[in-house]
Amino acid sequence: MELVGVQNSNPALKPEKSTNFTLGAIFEPNSSFNVSVDYYDIKIDQDIISAFEAGGLLNSSFALPPPVRGSPVTLPYVNANGTIANQVTPVGLIQYQPYPYVNASSDETTGIDLDAQGHLDLGIAGRLTAELNYTHIIKYDLIAYGVTYERAGTHGPSGVSGDTGNPKDRAVLTLTWEKGPGSIAATVNYISSFSVTDPSSGQNTCTQALNSAFTLEFGSRFPVGSSFPTSFCTVGSFTDVDLYGKYAINDHLTLHGSMLNAFNKPPPLDMVTYGGGGAYDAAMHQAGAVGRFLTVGATYKF
Repeated sequence: MELVGVQNSNPALKPEKSTNFTLGAIFEPNSSFNVSVDYYDIKIDQDIISAFEAGGLLNSSFALPPPVRGSPVTLPYVNANGTIANQVTPVGLIQYQPYPYVNASSDETTGIDLDAQGHLDLGIAGRLTAELNYTHIIKYDLIAYGVTYERAGTHGPSGVSGDTGNPKDRAVLTLTWEKGPGSIAATVNYISSFSVTDPSSGQNTCTQALNSAFTLEFGSRFPVGSSFPTSFCTVGSFTDVDLYGKYAINDHLTLHGSMLNAFNKPPPLDMVTYGGGGAYDAAMHQAGAVGRFLTVGATYKF
């Protein structure tokens, strides 16, 4: 039986404060091609999170409120001679443990966003358009009580983000061919690999992260000296391809269809996450769990 936790307010909370700046440049050599690059730096101070989620980030100066109890109740107990009697408890039974919101940390992230677009006129063969969106996280720090935890490329913070991880690189490349009333597009989605460790939760090694996950999910830990597949230590990269096409029959009727995850790419194993209810990361790799998915439809405008 687990103790019920209740999220409650905290009148001592201070407001979050954010400072950020960006620096960017656009390069457009001609009307057919342009690329923009932006550097960003975002910092949030006095980050408000649940005391339950904060976990090991809280220091000894913070103490949870006492558990909330109900009124004393009458319960049976066994006497020394084996007979059963009733007695009123000196205090009420615990009903729940309050977990107030707290100002537990600061966050700072820096990175680069790149956006490139280009098109090529193919004459009677139509028009080809390409677009690339790419994001690279340089750092993603969580600072709590003077200690800095680097989360870029790790699974942290498991208590705040739903345990979805923070891959350093994500990209989307779309190629579109258009000719007359029809068009076909292919989109390549890429998410880089990341470690299962979470320094902000004290999981600095693969073994610590896996032991924590298996204890939470299955109530058991790896025996001391046991081995496990090294592939469990990293959530692999994931690339899937989506296809989309449409054709306008006339000004009123358009036929369209799509095929998501066209090559039926499975999701990489994630033995640490709890957000997906399985050994994969639903926030990052849901397309792989669903598999190839086909839709067709028609749109009619009156």
